[in-house]
Amino acid sequence: MAYSAKNNIEAAKKELSVVESFLKDSILYAPFTPFSPAIDGAAIAANLLRGSISYKENSKAEAINYFKEAVEREKKMVYNEPRDWLLNPKNYLGDAYLKAGDYKNAEMTFKQVLDDNNENVWSLSGLWLYKSLLKQNKKTEASLVMARLKQASVNSDISFVN
Repeated sequence: MAYSAKNNIEAAKKELSVVESFLKDSILYAPFTPFSPAIDGAAIAANLLRGSISYKENSKAEAINYFKEAVEREKKMVYNEPRDWLLNPKNYLGDAYLKAGDYKNAEMTFKQVLDDNNENVWSLSGLWLYKSLLKQNKKTEASLVMARLKQASVNSDISFVN
C-alpha cells in the first residue's frame, strides 16, 4: 500500500504478486472459531492493494470493483471486539467514488461507515463525507456534518477543520 501511495506501481505490483501467492496457502482457509478464517483478512488486503494499484493506473471502475469486493468480504467476517480486520475498506471505496466524481455513492458509503462507527473523524472530515456533500451542493447538510466533525475532533491533537 505504501508503494502504491508513493506512485511506485511496479514495486506495489511486485508486493501484490507476493500477497497473491500467499492467498494459495491452504492454512489460511482453516476454521479459526470464533474468529473468521485468515483468508478473509488476506483477501481484503489483496483487494485493497489491487484497488489502490488500479486507481493509480487510472482504472477507476476496476479500482471501485476491487474496493467493493473488499467491503463485501469484510461484511461477511465474524463480528468480534476487537474486529478481526481493522482497516475499513469502505473508506477506500468512498474515497474512490469521491475522486471519480460519484459524489452520491461517496456520500452513501461514508454514511454507512458512520453507521458502523459513529462519529468517525475520517468519514466526517473534509476528506470524505463533508466534501461529497459540498460537491453535490448540499451546503446545509455539509454545515451540519462540519459541526459534527468539530465536536468529534474536539480532543484530537490534529486539526481536521479550518
